[in-house]
Amino acid sequence: MTELFFVRHAQPVANWDDDRTRPLTDEGLKDTDKVLVFFVL
Repeated sequence: MTELFFVRHAQPVANWDDDRTRPLTDEGLKDTDKVLVFFVL
């Protein structure tokens, strides 16, 4: 059986002009680590 996971993007910095270079907040970076651990480790 195939499993499909939908992952919403992490929290970006709100007041950044360019969407292509918008960094993640500290909370967003922590969330990406949680997703990485769930899927990879």
